[in-house]
Amino acid sequence: LERLRDICTPLECVPFSVVDAEIDQYRLRNATPGISKVADPLDELVSGGRVIVLGKAGAGKTTLAQRLLDRPDRQLAYLPAAAISRGTNGTKDLLEHLDLAAIFLEDGVAPEVSRYAARAVVDHLLKDPEQPVLLFIDAIDESAYLSQQGGIQTLFNMLRDVRVPVILTARSELWSARQADFATPFGALATEQTQNRRRIRVVELMDWDDQHIADAVGRRLGSATAPASDYLREFLTLVKSGDYQSYYGTIPRTPLFLRFVLDAVEAHGPRPTKRSRLMNEWVSRKVLRDVVDPRDFGRDGRPPIVPGVDSAETTLSVSFEIMEAAAELMTKTSSLSGVVMLPTCFFGDLRRKCETLRDVPEYQGVVLNTLLTPVRRRGAPHGTLEFCHRLFQEWFLARAMAKHDGVADLSRAGLPCEVLRWFGETGCTVSLRG
Repeated sequence: LERLRDICTPLECVPFSVVDAEIDQYRLRNATPGISKVADPLDELVSGGRVIVLGKAGAGKTTLAQRLLDRPDRQLAYLPAAAISRGTNGTKDLLEHLDLAAIFLEDGVAPEVSRYAARAVVDHLLKDPEQPVLLFIDAIDESAYLSQQGGIQTLFNMLRDVRVPVILTARSELWSARQADFATPFGALATEQTQNRRRIRVVELMDWDDQHIADAVGRRLGSATAPASDYLREFLTLVKSGDYQSYYGTIPRTPLFLRFVLDAVEAHGPRPTKRSRLMNEWVSRKVLRDVVDPRDFGRDGRPPIVPGVDSAETTLSVSFEIMEAAAELMTKTSSLSGVVMLPTCFFGDLRRKCETLRDVPEYQGVVLNTLLTPVRRRGAPHGTLEFCHRLFQEWFLARAMAKHDGVADLSRAGLPCEVLRWFGETGCTVSLRG
């Protein structure tokens, strides 16, 4: 989660809905009508029990996770769902993917503590409802295994022995697509004696209204200087009148895309744009800023993305080439699900796919000049890479599809709807102009 701090911009009072449901190990048994709220959704998460947080791309799930990480009252056991594969069976296997060293270091325990002893202690903690521990499983939709039919029920069954609060996050479209799974039993039928009913609270983050957008602009104004502050005031006037929609449509109604909009507004003032152009501009500006800013302050700058590439413009072009190649590598074809997006790829495979990297032995320059980041999870081989946010992975896969006819055939093979939406919007430009 640390890699996302410069993307997340919290706003505590936001719109969301709440549904209380009851499930057993096979199906959804009942659910209350949804209740709409405008409040701090964090209060729903820390109230205890099991909570699944839903939201579409950019709705603020990652920001909410970051705020959980910063709370001092509970020890957070963080587990990225992407680490959960077909070989994960039950609570004990789930523990293999937890960062146990981080958990114990919080309490001052030596990092060389036996992993087996640490696992036994954490296993005990997770089964004791009195312990100030919270298990957080992030981004179910990023696990190819859990995204398939019956995957969510399988995860709930893995958690059957956990007694501390559990929080999960997922895209709304995954939850909607898997509702049919809950309508019928999955696996062997249970008897009344073996049924294990659990209550789960479903919190769905909703689109922001004009007032929430105005509040976020107000926060940015508090730290902005001219000319950025003047541009933000101009945008705020458009928000209050409702005219901003003629520039941006509904793009600013999700917090991540609002962040992209405000960054663009600070740079050049309000301008009509589309989602893909906005994404292109934001990613381009970030890559260029990371190259140019250290030099402007008299430092040597970051290591080059590949040896011999020194100019910012060439760095930007190579960066996009590498990220498109990485997004292509992070796919597999399933007879059941069509094309499935994978959470990671290996640098060695990326070198073989991307001609520019053929003679580059290490990934340091790549991770410093792209939106790819090394995976630090236990068991991940050296050289395992992932995108810092799934949204970027989806966008770069759509760009790759639009550029290469062979990859474009994937559009008929069951790709996630967000990728297909980007595919319909992307123009495959790499520029801050236009």
